Amino acid sequence: MIDGSTGTILVVEDEPILRMVMSDHLGDLGYATIEAEDARAALPVLGGDLPIALMITDVDLPGMDGRALADQARAMRPGLGILFSTGDVAGIRLWPGFDAATMRAIGKPFEVEDLMHAISSLLKQPPEAARDGQ
Repeated sequence: MIDGSTGTILVVEDEPILRMVMSDHLGDLGYATIEAEDARAALPVLGGDLPIALMITDVDLPGMDGRALADQARAMRPGLGILFSTGDVAGIRLWPGFDAATMRAIGKPFEVEDLMHAISSLLKQPPEAARDGQ
């Protein structure tokens, strides 16, 4: 189990049940989470002093979409790992400015195992270490 020392994950998802399920699974893995229902709620967190290791964001958010949120997040926190959750994974990888070193996309619906692998690859932590708490 991870002890949370890998950082806090910001979960931006407009569907309350999906946001809760993701946060619950991340908590079970030992990650601390902050939930935001949209970009308006996420931007103050990103602009604050709390260390954020990774942001998971839905692409189809009301108001500012996940792509625009990611652009603003990267302006505030260069190099921030970003995991997009979407139904169109292939399309995201074609975006101008998509940085394969610090960005990933996961297709909805996804398995917890897929989420864990995507997070561990962004945090540069082997999945086995995430599972074992190393």
